[in-house]
Amino acid sequence: MNIKFIVDSASDITPAEAKEMGVTVVPLKTIFGEEEYLDGLTLDYKGFYEKLYEYGEKPKTAQISPYIFGEEFKKELALGNDVICIDLSKLVSGCYQSACVAKQELGADNIHVIDSKTVAMSERALVQLGIKLANEGKSANEIADILTKKADDLRLIVLLENLDYLTSGGRISKEAAAGNNANGVRPIIALEEGKVAMKGKARGTKAAYDLLNQLIEESGGIDFDLPYSVGFGGLSDELAKKYMEANKEFFNARSIDEIPLY
Repeated sequence: MNIKFIVDSASDITPAEAKEMGVTVVPLKTIFGEEEYLDGLTLDYKGFYEKLYEYGEKPKTAQISPYIFGEEFKKELALGNDVICIDLSKLVSGCYQSACVAKQELGADNIHVIDSKTVAMSERALVQLGIKLANEGKSANEIADILTKKADDLRLIVLLENLDYLTSGGRISKEAAAGNNANGVRPIIALEEGKVAMKGKARGTKAAYDLLNQLIEESGGIDFDLPYSVGFGGLSDELAKKYMEANKEFFNARSIDEIPLY
């Protein structure tokens, strides 16, 4: 029996990557004004940021319905596959609950729904680990147990230019953001227990890099035996590459080309 991994588009896995990985990516809806898009399908990464700059405000999103998850689950069950569905933090979106409802309605014990307790590249890392475990011959039950435990170990730590989009979207309160949006101050946030939390601030690029590295170390450092990556937001990866180049020793002297960048 084969194992099929299903994940929502908050994982930032592109259609091309999904095909290569052999996973199904179910898109959330992204809404700019009156325009509605399917994340990753009718609106790709570049298009998203172009729209973001065009509209100047955070878009709305619509979670995936139980029906949509159910249709994807039924396809795999009909093929005789076990299903492992990995979703973004249930404290950020209702996708996990939708997948749970779909599983309950189908009454299938071989559907496993996992709250990644994270989003974006950290969610992707959990998918990558699941695929690795499947290739090692582990069963769907074993993989689901391991991924559920590993979700507690995932850390997503982000260095930002400002907190504008997080405060406008309600992820960070204006009170928590106070003093962290001044010119030259770079705030750092993390996803902790499924929720966005302020971790600190630094003035200037070098100080921000040092604080970012410190917070990573305090979280246990990078386990190079497990999936990890550096991510970037916007239309250019230039700043991410500058960070990696300036902190080679932090990545055990790996070159930029050796470090996964999404």
